Amino acid sequence: MIDINNKYFNFYTAIDELTESEFQTNERFLKKINFDQTIFVISEKYIPERSKKLFYNQFKNIVKNIEKNKYFAATEILLSNFSLINFENQSDFHINKSRFVLVELNKFQSIKQSTETLLILINNGSIPIIVHPERNPTLQNIESINNLKSLGVLFQLSLGSMISFYPEMIGNNARELLSKGYYDFIATDFQNHQKLNSEQINITLNELNSLIGNNKLNQLINTNPKLILDENLTNDYEIKS
Repeated sequence: MIDINNKYFNFYTAIDELTESEFQTNERFLKKINFDQTIFVISEKYIPERSKKLFYNQFKNIVKNIEKNKYFAATEILLSNFSLINFENQSDFHINKSRFVLVELNKFQSIKQSTETLLILINNGSIPIIVHPERNPTLQNIESINNLKSLGVLFQLSLGSMISFYPEMIGNNARELLSKGYYDFIATDFQNHQKLNSEQINITLNELNSLIGNNKLNQLINTNPKLILDENLTNDYEIKS
């Protein structure tokens, strides 16, 4: 899952300047990477509250019009910012008409508080995918992770966590969670296209291949994401960790 996130496509690019050309400039680069799907993700924590709806709609329309069934748009919510109003319309945050929603846990919020909010999402029909859990200090306790997994929460590994953008401890956390089978997805999670290149990504994919094997790697970067993007609306998505 090529997850192009946050700081390149966000509110700091003025809405009237957000055009299709910004997405197309990286086409040659994206083709070099062994991922089947490209999801452009807006992190809502970077968008002023008053402009979110306008920005989301324009963002989704631009991505949708580039090339149908090739590029997808999604929103990454910061769980601590999720209000009662959001819960009433949480399907607005779902990926591609599925029930999946990308969630970032606030590292300053207790895991107990985060779990309570996740349960509201789940009870209202959403399937949360926690992004880069390896970076969150509240998820360093295996018992907490097991509890979330038992509730049906899914985990997504960010490749950037393993390419020296973060302290070595983050990469070690990622490898430990990977070895224990906690991840359901692997995404590139670009913060800026210039910071990652296809050579770095493929080196990391080769490392992951040696850690978990080709079949498992393909499952996490291609097979499982397809279950989201194919708009399977049944209760059993057959996502496998």
